[in-house]
Amino acid sequence: MAERRMFSKKIVDSDAFLEMPQSSQNLYFHLAMRADDDGFVNSPVRIMRMIGAAEDDMRVLLTKRFLIGFDSGVVVIKHWRIHNYIQRDRYKPTVYTDELSRLGIKENGSYTENVYKLDTTCTPRLGKDSIGKDSIDKIKINAITLGDLQNVTLSRVEYDKLKSLYLDVYINDYVSRLSLWKPNASRKVKSDLATLMAWMRRDNVPKIVPKQLCQHCGKPMTDGDCLNPECPQWTIDKPVD
Repeated sequence: MAERRMFSKKIVDSDAFLEMPQSSQNLYFHLAMRADDDGFVNSPVRIMRMIGAAEDDMRVLLTKRFLIGFDSGVVVIKHWRIHNYIQRDRYKPTVYTDELSRLGIKENGSYTENVYKLDTTCTPRLGKDSIGKDSIDKIKINAITLGDLQNVTLSRVEYDKLKSLYLDVYINDYVSRLSLWKPNASRKVKSDLATLMAWMRRDNVPKIVPKQLCQHCGKPMTDGDCLNPECPQWTIDKPVD
């Protein structure tokens, strides 16, 4: 594992970073110095205690999205690949392959959470009539957990409904908001989908406009006109000489 760590001024000179308390900034640098070659830190609590950081400092880094946390207690530096480039002969892959598999990489090089994560630990409640193993497995697979804290739960049908109505950028944003809001909510959320939909309607989030298809050739239309030169309507509507 490489011993030297770099920091990009694009990140540490940003307003979002500099507006954090100095104690949170200090914790960020200490975590990054002790991260493995993929940016994962397996002992964030020990490092916090070692430098005298408070839980609020960690909470700030997670809320501001400078860190991504996992149920295992491991955290990853979100902008690790922007900070560091490690040569192949010095690079040692992370041992936290499960956590790594839950991440994607944006075009700018920063980590992002894969929204489509299945919760295979969801156990259905059984009524008086027992149901078969196949049915239980189907119910398990249909549960999807989302968000920064992995506490937003949707069924496949609910998730597909959201995808059909809104762009991923809006879905990810509001799922993240709901995930961070739920632990401090004064009332229990009955339906994550209903809450997401209500918030997005309240904020007038634009919906996906379905493409209008030509009834003659099935190709997309622009302003009510089919631009496909091979469309049968061009033959049907062609003026007689």
